[in-house]
Amino acid sequence: MSMKDELAEQERQRQNEQQNQQSDDQHFLAALDSVRVSDVETKEISWLWKGRIALGKNHLFVGMPGVGKSFTTCDIAARITTNRAWPDGEPMGLAGEVVLLSGEDGIEDTIRPRLEAHGADLSKVHVLRSRTDEYEIGRAQEKSINLTRDIDLL
Repeated sequence: MSMKDELAEQERQRQNEQQNQQSDDQHFLAALDSVRVSDVETKEISWLWKGRIALGKNHLFVGMPGVGKSFTTCDIAARITTNRAWPDGEPMGLAGEVVLLSGEDGIEDTIRPRLEAHGADLSKVHVLRSRTDEYEIGRAQEKSINLTRDIDLL
């Protein structure tokens, strides 16, 4: 695909997302929620990996393609699903399940093989593939996941 075709395809995708967002706005009500910080009680952070990965928080690995984001993510997922110690020797403490979202890698050709190579328990790894919107009129529409729009669903 030529650079011109690639740019045209990106523009079409951007316009489709914009149309989908406008469609969403017609069917859903939005609201903002705020709180005074003085009304919030301080709470300790519960750590999965002390000082690095907090329990109950969303974590993003962001960077250019090819720098090791999915490799590192698969290693972390394998450690969590099998209760293996962290690279610094700190014990895991508890095994758990993992939810992954990848914008670059296929499940069949990249994510699963890497998880297998790292020794992950595949039955405890879930990969988000899409979002389904159901409208009052009984119609459902499947969309790609957009963190800006869908973070509350996680």
